[in-house]
Amino acid sequence: MKKLLVCLLSMAFVSAMGGMALAAVSGPCVNCHTMHNSQAGADVNAAGPFGALVNNTCLGCHTTSGSDPLSGSGFPYVKSTSGAFTDQICLAGGYFPAVDDGTDNLGKAHSLESTATPPGYNSTWYQGTANGLSCAGVNGCHGSQTVADEMGAVKGGHHSPTVYRILWNYNGGAPVGITGLGASDYEEALNLNTTAPTGSYTRTDATYAHNVYIAGGTDDTISKLCANCHGDFHGAGTGSGSPWQRHPTDVALPTSWDPADDAISSNADCKYNPFGFVSGATNTAGAKYATCLSCHRAHGTASYDILRFGYNTALGDASTGQSAGSGNMYGCLGCHSKQR
Repeated sequence: MKKLLVCLLSMAFVSAMGGMALAAVSGPCVNCHTMHNSQAGADVNAAGPFGALVNNTCLGCHTTSGSDPLSGSGFPYVKSTSGAFTDQICLAGGYFPAVDDGTDNLGKAHSLESTATPPGYNSTWYQGTANGLSCAGVNGCHGSQTVADEMGAVKGGHHSPTVYRILWNYNGGAPVGITGLGASDYEEALNLNTTAPTGSYTRTDATYAHNVYIAGGTDDTISKLCANCHGDFHGAGTGSGSPWQRHPTDVALPTSWDPADDAISSNADCKYNPFGFVSGATNTAGAKYATCLSCHRAHGTASYDILRFGYNTALGDASTGQSAGSGNMYGCLGCHSKQR
């Protein structure tokens, strides 16, 4: 059954600078909606009713008891109650822990329902400190940042997707849709593959299909979205040049700097250390940029601070460093190759 597809950075709906790639839901309306949350004298969902007449919550649809993060019909899961998801068995955004340990998961996930103030928070719109972090709306990341109800915040986004992963940057003004180009399998095959590719391949090759994130100084970048909650870690707060006071984002890498595996069209950096580009429609146009997602995943990982790699095991030797355990090549040193 196709269900409502709502979750943090796991949407199937993408936009590109040169045109729109849509993946709207299909099938009977009853797959996602219920008119009264009632059927045969019983509640369709005991926790309902929910906004927009939907029949489940975000994680109610995007949670599975199995180990496949992407069902055969292309349905994305971001949580497994069996605990089967790992840093390699997951989709592009990572995964939420199977069990909430009551301690904000030690910083290894965007812990839903947490009322902690986001690190680096310097804005006023977010209401999760009072209501708890959620997937969408004023308490979350997806949809409208002016609507309290999660379903209302993403209403229409699954029928007529117009922006990347139903993500909008308000930044105190009019909404601007985030731009990007998403892999059709949400990077499932890329994460499952532990061997770095050789030779040349394209971003749409089945084994190495990967997301392309827009970067730079515009309001539709993925890092600008993260800056809605973590503003002190982005933009002017990072400083204007070397030596950096905070790790830069949306800043073009010097053309004279040659990080490891630099040619993203013919190596594994799209998985281990993904760059951003000035065009969300291609991975070859212009300079490369560091983005928030170059180091972090959106939902969660096995590492602290939702990092793609273990911060305290960022060794330069692939045989003893992170590639052996987590599948992440070199950690910090994947980009900072001169420090190996």
